[in-house]
Amino acid sequence: MYEFHGWFGIAESPEEADTGTLQRGIDELRERVEALDWSTGEAVLRAHNGEWFVRADGLVNRRRDEAEELDALTAFIARRFPGAWGLLYERSDGLPAPPGPGAFRVRVLARGEVATRLDPFLSPVRPIIEDSPAVAPDLTRQLGSPGEQLPTSSSRAASVRHVLAPVHDGVRRPRHR
Repeated sequence: MYEFHGWFGIAESPEEADTGTLQRGIDELRERVEALDWSTGEAVLRAHNGEWFVRADGLVNRRRDEAEELDALTAFIARRFPGAWGLLYERSDGLPAPPGPGAFRVRVLARGEVATRLDPFLSPVRPIIEDSPAVAPDLTRQLGSPGEQLPTSSSRAASVRHVLAPVHDGVRRPRHR
């Protein structure tokens, strides 16, 4: 399985969205986006309030042409629009570690550069967004249901602290088991 979700704001420079050749660049970008023919995904180019954005989403059985074409589209946007910005979240059973299977990687586009980052919000996929048969019931008992306020003092709070591990930014996330 290969899943991707991303958006990119289009700008010719960090100071100005249009330095004189934006329309020509948008025309080139539109050709590239319209040439994509993904059966279980899409990429679209849209203007919102005078600003241009590319959005890409898809879920395919395995990493194949869509991944290569998305890589090429991201590289084109970075090269042609050095003021562009955005995020691309990707998950695949075949991703090498890090992040490996069961986690998202995030490609961050800013100032003409694409950097790969580990996802701090949805990874590891189990138990953050998917149930794990061995872990989910125990975590549900310890953490409560979604939206429930975590306790501040009790034996339940102690067990929550045991399951959650602090990280460098002060946010607690489930430990890998």
